[in-house]
Amino acid sequence: MAQKQIKGVNFPKTKLGISRMNKISSSARTLFFQKGFFDTGINEICDNANIAVGTFYIYFEDKTALYRYIIEVLLAEINETINNVLLIKDCVDRRTRESEGIKQFIRYVLKNPDIFEIIWGGFAIDPNAVTYYYNLFSDTYTNDLKKCKRQLIEGADCSDLSYILMGLSCFMAFKALFKKMSEEEIDDYVDNKIMPIISNGMFKPLERNC
Repeated sequence: MAQKQIKGVNFPKTKLGISRMNKISSSARTLFFQKGFFDTGINEICDNANIAVGTFYIYFEDKTALYRYIIEVLLAEINETINNVLLIKDCVDRRTRESEGIKQFIRYVLKNPDIFEIIWGGFAIDPNAVTYYYNLFSDTYTNDLKKCKRQLIEGADCSDLSYILMGLSCFMAFKALFKKMSEEEIDDYVDNKIMPIISNGMFKPLERNC
């Protein structure tokens, strides 16, 4: 993950330091999902990671700073997961990009069911971190949609569309998680249930696309 300025977080300069930091982050994600943020202590996080408590404070000012770092990790993971498959599949057409992006997000959620506990639980931890997460996602999505504006319905607001698509992906991922969908079921679900709705409500008819 590219290093950014995160309040209360000190990034290490060595591979060993990065490894320790990631162990702490991974341990915290597991425990936050199992017990919740407020019922998980720093000592417990460190014990689970086999890291000394003193080491925790080298990298994180407190547990809230660790939470902010985890938000950045989630953003990086999701973006990398989606962008990698878009490059591999050479998704030039916007419909294909939406379809493959949604599929990969749902797959990510099924492998990382802690994502919603961590992000939405943040409203009680650090609301600014949650706002940052969704604003950054929306900004990236909006800029991407603007590049293919001619493919969208007349008068479409790309910022509004970004939130609509984020919400759709989020709650469709919930459904896939509840039903424990397989890879094949996810593909069928997106291709035959989700994309017809998106295509009819978001895009111009195919013959008018650029």
